[in-house]
Amino acid sequence: MKQKIHGHLYDTTTAILVASEEPWVSSPAFPPGLRKKYLYRTESCRFFICHKTHWEKARDFIEPVTIDTAMNLFHQLPVKVQEFGEAFPASL
Repeated sequence: MKQKIHGHLYDTTTAILVASEEPWVSSPAFPPGLRKKYLYRTESCRFFICHKTHWEKARDFIEPVTIDTAMNLFHQLPVKVQEFGEAFPASL
């Protein structure tokens, strides 16, 4: 997914997935409007959340976030794709 926001291009195919919610599970217990969050870092060290849904009446969208918000979200998301030090190198 690609989206240009405030002059910056955010692209899930070129960004690095840092952390996410649990994978999708097909179950009647999960409402169709449920969204999942995926935290990404771009090559230029900008962070964004890709909000995805399986509900046909809603759209996926990208939300840029600050590094502080990204760090907080990293700790909240259960699936860590990178270690904290990889996701947030000291050089940021």
